[in-house]
Amino acid sequence: MAFDGRIHHLEQGYWLKFEIKRGTATAERPHGLRYAFTLHDPEGRRLMGFDNAHGVPPQGGRYRKPPREHDH
Repeated sequence: MAFDGRIHHLEQGYWLKFEIKRGTATAERPHGLRYAFTLHDPEGRRLMGFDNAHGVPPQGGRYRKPPREHDH
């Protein structure tokens, strides 16, 4: 939680942004945290990010039952 809003400046103008918020624990987010860790280029464009906004689509055919989504 202490990293919420923190920005780390890297070489050549790149930077990392940390966003961490406490919420209500649910089946999808048993720890009750919402987070996003993002890498940006010198112009501020998001290059890569990790967050718990949604699950990864399941592999397989359309008749395969998708697993229950949850964070971690």
